[in-house]
Amino acid sequence: MTMAARRLEQAAERTEQNPDSVIEKVRCLVETLAEFGPLGLTALSRESGISKTTAHRLCGELVDWGVVERRAGAFALGARLSELGRMAPANSSLTRIAHPYLAELFARFRYATVLSVLQNRTSVRCVDKICAVGEDPSSWMDVGTRAPAYCTSAGKAIVAFSPREVFDAVVAEPLVAMTPYTISGPDRLAREMAEIRRTGVAWMRHEIRMNCVAVAVPVIDASGAVLGAVSCSVSSTMTRADELEQAMKVQARRIAQQMRGGAHGGGTRSGGADGRSADGRSADRRTPDAHTHQGDSSWTGPFSLSSAPASPARGPRRPYAPGVSTAASR
Repeated sequence: MTMAARRLEQAAERTEQNPDSVIEKVRCLVETLAEFGPLGLTALSRESGISKTTAHRLCGELVDWGVVERRAGAFALGARLSELGRMAPANSSLTRIAHPYLAELFARFRYATVLSVLQNRTSVRCVDKICAVGEDPSSWMDVGTRAPAYCTSAGKAIVAFSPREVFDAVVAEPLVAMTPYTISGPDRLAREMAEIRRTGVAWMRHEIRMNCVAVAVPVIDASGAVLGAVSCSVSSTMTRADELEQAMKVQARRIAQQMRGGAHGGGTRSGGADGRSADGRSADRRTPDAHTHQGDSSWTGPFSLSSAPASPARGPRRPYAPGVSTAASR
C-alpha cells in the first residue's frame, strides 16, 4: 500500500482507540503486514503499536495457523490467508454483478471506475476498480482501501441518500482537513448533501488530495436502500461531465435492477451505457435512482431539501483557512 493510501486508511480510522482485545491485536498485526509487506519484529511492533513481546507471541501462533509465515527473519502474510479469502463469498453479489457495468463505463470514457461501499458508517471502502493498463492502481483508491466518507465522491453519494443517522455519525467525528478544499463543518457538508440529493450526483474536487477530481452516483435498490456507489476519477478539465453523469446513473440503476432480480454468474449485462437494452429498447427505469429517490424523509435539521443551493460551478472551490491542516496520524 502506498503512503497516500496509508494516510487515507489512517484518516478513516482516526477515532479508533489502541487495541485491547486479542482479536483486535491480531487484526492490527495482519493489516500492518498487508500495508507494509514483510517486517522484522521490531518494525512490526513499531508500525502496529503492539508490544514486541505480544507481537512475537501472536505471530508465532499465526505462523502455526499459516496466516503469517517467516521469510528471511521477517514476518509476512501466509498462504492460508489467501486460501480463506478465496473461500469467502464476494461482497454479497454486488461486486460480481457490478463489474461488467463498471467495465462498460471504463470502456466508454476511459476514466478509472470504482465501486465502493459504506463501512462503519463514516468511511467507504473500494471493493472493485477498473483502470487503464500502466496506471498505478494505488495512486488513488485500490481495492480494499478505506477513506473518509465526507471527502470522497462515493462517500458523499452514499451518505446523502442514506438515513439521517449515517450523516449524524459522520459529523460526530472531526472533519479532518485533508487539503484546503476539504469541507470543514457539519452545516457546509449538510448543504452539499442537499445538493447531491437534488442532482443525484456527488463531486469531489481536490478535497482528499490536490489535483484529484471524482464524480459518483449511488446504487439504490428497489426498497430505497443504498447498496454502494459508482465513481470515476476524472480530469479537472473534462468536457463530457453531463454525458458521464447520465451514463453513470444508467449503470447504477442497472446494477440495482440486477441485484433485485438475483442475477448470477458474473452479472448479466442488459446493454451499453447509453440507456438501452440489448435489443435496442429503453432500459427498465422502475428501480429507484438518484433522480426519483429522495432518500429518508427524516432528513431535517441543518438544511431542507426545498432550500438546496444552486448547482455549483464545475471548477474547484475557493480555498479557505481550515481549522485542521493535516490528517490525523496513528
